Amino acid sequence: MTRRRSGLAALVTPVAIALALLGCGTPTGPDSFSRIDEVPNRLDEATTTTSTVVTTTSTTTTLPDAPLPTDAPVVTAPTQIVEIFFLSRNDLRGVERQAPSPTTANDLILLLEEGPSTPLLNNLFEENLIRDTTRSGGVVTIDLDGEIYDRVRDRQQRDLIAQIVLTFLSDRGLPGVGLAVFTLDGEPLSVPTGSGQFTDDPVSSDDYADMLVDADPAPEVTTTVPAATTTTTTTEAGSATTVDDDTPGDTATSTVPPTTQET
Repeated sequence: MTRRRSGLAALVTPVAIALALLGCGTPTGPDSFSRIDEVPNRLDEATTTTSTVVTTTSTTTTLPDAPLPTDAPVVTAPTQIVEIFFLSRNDLRGVERQAPSPTTANDLILLLEEGPSTPLLNNLFEENLIRDTTRSGGVVTIDLDGEIYDRVRDRQQRDLIAQIVLTFLSDRGLPGVGLAVFTLDGEPLSVPTGSGQFTDDPVSSDDYADMLVDADPAPEVTTTVPAATTTTTTTEAGSATTVDDDTPGDTATSTVPPTTQET
């Protein structure tokens, strides 16, 4: 019985579909179609396809470095004024320069080697003239290069030594140092002082003070010779006696004519 129902259902289904189509009145033949003048919903318009291209631009922005805080401390190396001495004709003149504080012997050597900034001043100090400096208490030992020092004329050695001594030992020179000893290639050196005399002893700035441009001239020595006093006495006989007060005991007598006193 089950198989019969299935075969019948398969037969009935196509028939039912055909009958449904006939019942709807579907027109057939060329006369069954009509022209439609107006197409609803603008179906007769051409279709336009629009493509949109999206361009992506990448922008890189560099930000400046963040400024330092305004309250950041600025470290400045301390400096001080020193005097470097150069020749002005036959005298020595101090020139003010900036140097680190506290000042060292090497700082003064570099400033001496640099020389003056004006052609009106001369410099006898040569580069590498000072080989080494050592300090012991208030005394500095300055070792000179023998080859360079020997090139300096004898009459200019005093000026050169004065340049070094005054630069090192002036009030604005090496702090706490008042005397200098010189050696030549490590051997003791006798140096000329401001007066021209040579010494093996330690020297100070006072030994060359009279070579400074602003130095006071040496005081003049004035010798006063007392004037001789002569006393003359006239007698009635016409003889005159002359006595030299500067040579007591010596009496000279001369004869002069008598004088007449008017009344």
